[in-house]
Amino acid sequence: MVTSIFTSKYKVMAFTMFGLSILLCLSLLFLISPTILEPEFWTSSESMLILFGSISILVFGSFPLFKLKILKIQPQRLVFQNYLFASNVKVVQLKSYDFYKIVYEETENGFSEAVWLIKDEKLVDSFSNYQYTNYKELKSGLNLENKGVLDLSPMRQLRCRFGEKI
Repeated sequence: MVTSIFTSKYKVMAFTMFGLSILLCLSLLFLISPTILEPEFWTSSESMLILFGSISILVFGSFPLFKLKILKIQPQRLVFQNYLFASNVKVVQLKSYDFYKIVYEETENGFSEAVWLIKDEKLVDSFSNYQYTNYKELKSGLNLENKGVLDLSPMRQLRCRFGEKI
C-alpha cells in the first residue's frame, strides 16, 4: 500500500488561503461597521449585504482545504480520504477506471506532471506532483494501463475537469 504525502507548498497555499479569507471576513465585518455588536446594525439592509459578502469570502477561501485528499493506493483499489474530515472516505476499485494518462498541468510555479484516471473517455480522478511529494511512488503503485502523455491546452484541461470528453 502506498500512502500519499502532501507537499509543503500545497498545504501552505491551502491554509494561507483559508487564513486570509478569515482575516478578510473579519475586517469586512468589523472595519466597515464597528457597530456590529449593537442590535440596530442587524436591522439594516447594508448589514445583510456585509454579512453575505463575509460568508461568501469565507466559503471561497475554504475550498482549497476541502481539496486536500489523502490518497492510499492498494493493489485493487484507491482510497481517497478528506484531510479535514477524516471520516469522509471514498473507495474506488481500480477496475472502475479504464486507464490513466499523464498530463502536464500549469500551476503558479510552472508546469507539473499529473496522472488523470479516465473512465469512458472522461476524467474521473487525478493527482499530481504539485500536490504530493511521493508522486512517482504513487504513480508506480497504480495497477492500471498507462496510455502515454495527453497534450491539452490549459483551457481544454479545465473543460475536461468540468466533464467534457477527452
